[in-house]
Amino acid sequence: MRCIAAVLATTSVLAGCAVAGTPTMAPVTNEWRQAVMEAVAGLGSKMGPIGNAMVTADHKTDYGALHSACNDMRHYIDSVQNKVLPGPDIEVNTALRAGFDGYRSMADQCMGLTPANSSGRLMKLGATIDEAHLHIKDALKLLGVAIPNR
Repeated sequence: MRCIAAVLATTSVLAGCAVAGTPTMAPVTNEWRQAVMEAVAGLGSKMGPIGNAMVTADHKTDYGALHSACNDMRHYIDSVQNKVLPGPDIEVNTALRAGFDGYRSMADQCMGLTPANSSGRLMKLGATIDEAHLHIKDALKLLGVAIPNR
């Protein structure tokens, strides 16, 4: 009988934590916000070597360095995504996941680049980067992070 009472008490407490099937999340903490900002800053840091490999001092692409930098980006995304997701805010999680997935796709496309690339393939790479960037930007806005206009 006590077991049934305990189950009923637990059920009533848990029922108070949700509204009409909507999952509830803990409030966003400054620690998580900071971890997300650091993860995003790391994405920017990983883009630097990719850009440097795409346009070297003699205006050529160093494909070996490019493939290595893109592989590093992919590994970075895999490691950082596990550190910040899932977080306490569903909308931020959705935007971050889409951004990370976009940058992972960009890294995969980047690792496949060769001197024989078509302009269409390069345009697709650019569009993938733009879309990923927008998702990350949305996540930061949802977190209340000020984003400078450029």
